[in-house]
Amino acid sequence: VHKVRAKQVILATGAHERPLVYGNNDVPGCMLANAISTYINRYDVVPGNQLVLMTTNDNAYKTAIDWHQAGRKVVAIVDTRSASNGDLVNKVRKLGIDILFGHGVIEVKGSKRVKGVDVAPINASNHSVTGPAKHFVCDTVASSGGWSPVIHLSSHTGSRPVWNDDIAGFVPGDTVQKQHSCGGLEGIYALSKVISDGFNTGAVAAQAAGKGEGRYAGQSPKTSDPKEDASMALFHIPHSKKTSRAPKQFVDYQNDVTAAGIELANREGFESIEHVKRYTALGFGTDQGKLGNINGMAITAKSLGKTIPETGTTIFRPMYTPTTFGALAGADVKHLFDPARFSAMHKWHIENGAEFEDVGQWKRPWYFPQPGETMQQSLERECLATRNSVGILDASTLGKIDIQGKDAREFLNRVYTNPWSKLGVGKCRYGVMCKEDGMVFDDGV
Repeated sequence: VHKVRAKQVILATGAHERPLVYGNNDVPGCMLANAISTYINRYDVVPGNQLVLMTTNDNAYKTAIDWHQAGRKVVAIVDTRSASNGDLVNKVRKLGIDILFGHGVIEVKGSKRVKGVDVAPINASNHSVTGPAKHFVCDTVASSGGWSPVIHLSSHTGSRPVWNDDIAGFVPGDTVQKQHSCGGLEGIYALSKVISDGFNTGAVAAQAAGKGEGRYAGQSPKTSDPKEDASMALFHIPHSKKTSRAPKQFVDYQNDVTAAGIELANREGFESIEHVKRYTALGFGTDQGKLGNINGMAITAKSLGKTIPETGTTIFRPMYTPTTFGALAGADVKHLFDPARFSAMHKWHIENGAEFEDVGQWKRPWYFPQPGETMQQSLERECLATRNSVGILDASTLGKIDIQGKDAREFLNRVYTNPWSKLGVGKCRYGVMCKEDGMVFDDGV
């Protein structure tokens, strides 16, 4: 692990596509819309033959177009909104693909593989199914609930996320460090705006670091963005049965947290989102809420009759990406990209053949082996020499704390285990400090 210090930091972490929560959404063949497009465009693999796409936004229509161009059948597009007249929607219409507005996939059929879906008209405002369900035969279900800015690294620095109604997601709040956010992290998704925002943010950061005038004077690349209608802030697709009776609707796939489990937590009296997280394990594990957090907040808010900003969000723990113990093994594994600090006697120690140990960033002399000696033999020789004559320790790497004032001795009484009240002027004393559990925390003179 490398620690890099910078004058200014720009976070351009982008956004994750947000899944929708619906019945049996863990059956193999249920995928994110953008994941399907990635398989097709990057890996030249189509993960099925018959697709049903459910979306709350125009952007996911790209997946239906990709699927169609790959020579596979788009059975239907299920759009939870009442209507849309965006460019991508109109392009899909021209391809002759069926679009069902005001509908949702309420349940997937199949066990080891998607065999079909039940689609019904829904009312998102009161979370209800408003008509009979239709069955569609398919082997792949794509869903898209919009995009969630990746605020994890920003949260690690102490910045509290702020809810943005325009994108139905959290964005970084006030920063406490010298950092800047841009692009998808700020809820900016149109390519032309992302590029422009990136150039401008870079110029502002450069000025803060002492370079430039704070504005980008060059010409940024031009792109043509399709016109898109507003997306719908919908997170949990209603079912004809109560959530507790409906097929399992997974929110956090890694920890098997369901919509019914979150509602149960609320009924049990867990109303704080931090308590809900610990009751259900929502957002725990290596996922750290990347897919399920906002859906979980929304279900909690709906269950408690609150808004998502009132419900709030949890804060994410490092590491953002699962990290091996080997990467954290410390100074004994190869070289660290870390400053090294030396005492005033360091040159003398080297000339006398010292072996060094790393204490923080300090290089502290460990022992002075003679030719052919092992570490244990060196220690025995040095200890015997000190016993019979004098030993000198270079302790200049140790920290010093200067405490002044009439209550200095009383202060030391409260942090050390041994008494200091009668320590005379010009005297020194060895002290031991313990933690709350009684274990030795520090010692010194």
